[in-house]
Amino acid sequence: MGFGYYVLSLGNNDLVGNRFLNLFLSSLTDIFSSVLYFFAVKKCGRRDSYMLSGTLMALCIAVLGLVQNGKTNPYFNLVMHLSSTSSITMLVLVVIT
Repeated sequence: MGFGYYVLSLGNNDLVGNRFLNLFLSSLTDIFSSVLYFFAVKKCGRRDSYMLSGTLMALCIAVLGLVQNGKTNPYFNLVMHLSSTSSITMLVLVVIT
């Protein structure tokens, strides 16, 4: 999981737009997912939130892999990248806490 997080983080420079804005958006996504994690664990429990974030991460990464041919909107790739970063942040937090 940690390896996947760093691979997604290193891909921020390849996204469309300003690389500094992409880094800022990625950081905001990490903060949002950390807060969301604590609410999800309190509401659903650790096992269910782990399964949900793992499934979401797998779906986002699969969609990213399927649509990387350049025919899609580049901002769609940005949103999917940030969604998969958010889900993997939640997965890492489940393991750590």
